[in-house]
Amino acid sequence: MTTFDLLVFLVKIRKNYIPNNKQFQNFGILGIRLAQEYSFRIDFLDERICSSLMELHSSLIENQNIHLMTLIPRGKPILLSMEYFDNEPFSSTFTTQVYKGSLKNGLDIAIKVINPKAKNIFLNKLLKLKNRIKQIDFFNPKLSKNLCLKEIYNEIEEINLNKFLLQSEIDTTKKFEKKRKEYEEKYMLDKLAFPQLIPSLSSENYIIGEFIYGTPMKVLLEDIKSKYHTVLEIIRYHFFYIFIVGKFHSDIHPGNIVVGDDSKIYFIDCNTYLEIDDNFRKSFFKFLYNISTRDYIQVAKGLLDMCEVDFSRSNLLTFAEKLKEELKEIYNLNLSQINFTQTLMKALKMAMQYGLKLPHSTFNLLKAINRLEKILKKTMHTEIFIKDLNKILEIYKDDERLK
Repeated sequence: MTTFDLLVFLVKIRKNYIPNNKQFQNFGILGIRLAQEYSFRIDFLDERICSSLMELHSSLIENQNIHLMTLIPRGKPILLSMEYFDNEPFSSTFTTQVYKGSLKNGLDIAIKVINPKAKNIFLNKLLKLKNRIKQIDFFNPKLSKNLCLKEIYNEIEEINLNKFLLQSEIDTTKKFEKKRKEYEEKYMLDKLAFPQLIPSLSSENYIIGEFIYGTPMKVLLEDIKSKYHTVLEIIRYHFFYIFIVGKFHSDIHPGNIVVGDDSKIYFIDCNTYLEIDDNFRKSFFKFLYNISTRDYIQVAKGLLDMCEVDFSRSNLLTFAEKLKEELKEIYNLNLSQINFTQTLMKALKMAMQYGLKLPHSTFNLLKAINRLEKILKKTMHTEIFIKDLNKILEIYKDDERLK
C-alpha cells in the first residue's frame, strides 16, 4: 500500500464512498488490519461503509507453509527432546507455523513457531505504514484527525506486536484457565478448555503445548456436524469473559476454536486480549440484556449509563420509542435475514444523534459480537437469535459483578 493508496482509501470512506474490497485485499495483511479497525468506527463513519469493511478478513491472504527444520535447525535442544515431529505444518498464518510432534515421554504436542523472516517483513511493513500515516498527518492534518488515523495505527501496532509476545500467550492462557476454574460450577464451564502449554520447553520464538485432538471450528462449519447449539455455547463462554471477567480473547474466530474429541470446546491462541472497565462492562450488558427483553426504557437508560449522560424524562421516552423502531426487526427475523451487529450499530448511531459520545470500548465489543455472529450465520440456522441471546444473558444477569 503506497501513501497515495492509503490517502485515496481514507478520502473515500470519509466521503461515504464504499471502497473496492477486492482492490483493498491487494494491499496485503496490514491493509486488511486497517479495514478491520475502521469497520466498527460508527462514531465517524457511515454504517454502510463499516458493513463493507467487515467483509475483509486476514484469511483472504495466502499463507506459505515452511518446514519446521527451516525455522528450528537440527541439533536445537527442543528437537532433541522429541521422539518425532512433522516437518510440514498443519496450520499457518502470515507470521507463524504450527506443527505436530511427540515428546520422548509420549506426550503429543503442538509446536507454534514464529517465522523470523515473515516477522521482519511484517515489522518493516508496519514501519512503512507508520511513516505513511505521518506523511498524511503532516500534509492533511484535518483528514487525519477526523479519521483518528494515529489512534487507529496505534491499535494495529499494539494488537499485532502482541502476537509476537509468546510469553504473553502463556500468561494469558493461564489467567483465562484460572477464571474458568473459579466459576466452573456456577456457570457450567466444565466443557470449556484451554491448551496446556509447557513454559519450560518454550522460548521467545516458539511455544510447546499439548496437542488437541479434535476438529477446528472452521472445518466443522463446512460440515453437517456443526450444530447451532455448539456455537451458542461458544457465545456463552465468550460472554462470560467479556461481562463477568472483563478481560477476553480479542481474536476469537473459527480458526481459534477447536471442538475436541473429548467434546470440550478449546479457545486457542490467547496471545491477544482486551480489557474493559467496570462501568462500561455493566452498562453494555444492561443495554444488550434489555434489548433481548424488549424493555426499551431500560435500553435507553443503559446507553445513557454507558455514555455517562442524563436525559429529561420526556427525552428519554422519545429516545426509547425511536430505539424500539430501530430494533424491531431482530425479534421476527433470523440471522440469515438480518445483520444483528449492524442493527446494534444503527441503534448506537442514533444515540449519537442525541449527543451521546460512545466510549472506545464500544467498538471492541461490536467487533467481538460481529465475529460471533459470523460463526453463527455459517450454521445456516433458522432460529430467532434474540430469543437464544436472552437465555444466555439470563445466566449472568444476577452476577454480583454486574450490580
